[in-house]
Amino acid sequence: MARAERQARLDARKRDRYYDNPESLSELVSVAAVRSADGQLAGYRVSPGPKGEEFQALGFRPGDVVTEVNGLSLSDPSNALVLYQMLKSASEANFVIQRGGSPMNLTVQVGGDRP
Repeated sequence: MARAERQARLDARKRDRYYDNPESLSELVSVAAVRSADGQLAGYRVSPGPKGEEFQALGFRPGDVVTEVNGLSLSDPSNALVLYQMLKSASEANFVIQRGGSPMNLTVQVGGDRP
């Protein structure tokens, strides 16, 4: 179970811009698959793109490994399309990440006034 929790907010218009132009996500974040010792997909390591301040404002840090989003395990590549469709209209994204070897929950509210 994750020990620490962090909350952040993403403006719904920004989210919509990323969906309208998915290539623009590379300005926010770069991702690389992380494999377990037995070669199975374990999650994705995230690093800031050129807009690193937005990356960190969402609560991510360079080297975080995202293992789950909204209850969907990222160890199953078939969840990618489901996740993409789910997040397009979600008001919240709950990430389970590994940071420095410790599990952590990161919640990003989309729209609204409070993180």
